[in-house]
Amino acid sequence: MNKFKITLSIFKEMILSPDLAFAVIKKRGDFFILFVFILLSMSLVQIVYLSQVDPAWYGDYATRLLSDKMAPDQISRMKKYYQPEFLSYVQPIVIFFGYSLFWSLQSLYLLIIGNIKKADIIFSEWFALVVWSSAPQIFVALLSLLNLSIGDNSHLTEELINPINFANLFSIDPSSTLYATLATTSVFTLWSFYLLLRGIKQWLSVSWIGALLIAFAPVLLIGYFLY
Repeated sequence: MNKFKITLSIFKEMILSPDLAFAVIKKRGDFFILFVFILLSMSLVQIVYLSQVDPAWYGDYATRLLSDKMAPDQISRMKKYYQPEFLSYVQPIVIFFGYSLFWSLQSLYLLIIGNIKKADIIFSEWFALVVWSSAPQIFVALLSLLNLSIGDNSHLTEELINPINFANLFSIDPSSTLYATLATTSVFTLWSFYLLLRGIKQWLSVSWIGALLIAFAPVLLIGYFLY
């Protein structure tokens, strides 16, 4: 069976039987095709969005939070860097390196936890688990592309690209302190987090509470030092 068919098989099991999928992932460690596909789908969403949005409007939108921090001439110069045509080349690079770094840090953290618990799991296996836990991102990309294929998107804000994020679904006002968090969260985010917890629980033989504490420990630690 070739790599593509194996990836499709694991993807199906990730939906129908995550425990079986994670068992196969730990045995085989296949993640590269999914890794590339997730990043390409996310990049495609940005490229399509930036090709449709009005350049003049987007420059104002992208720099809207700088009015209290910069002088008008500085904001005018900043707008030159927020041109959709330029960003359509930059965003895929940012997505690739940003997510690669984020997933690598997650995997390194889980490797450390695994070593503490004497688990025989190497970095690449943890990386595979993290990537596969992010598989629901593909559905977000597909819904976003469907949304971008409908209507006039020249003045569409980035928060509205994903039509089912919680800020959209619950009509949260943009001035709300919860808006930024809810605008980047959807049922697929929760699904992805559930898969990560289930994988940690299975591979480290811990309880759901244990998996939750392991997953949330870095967030709590960062929050402690920031606040």
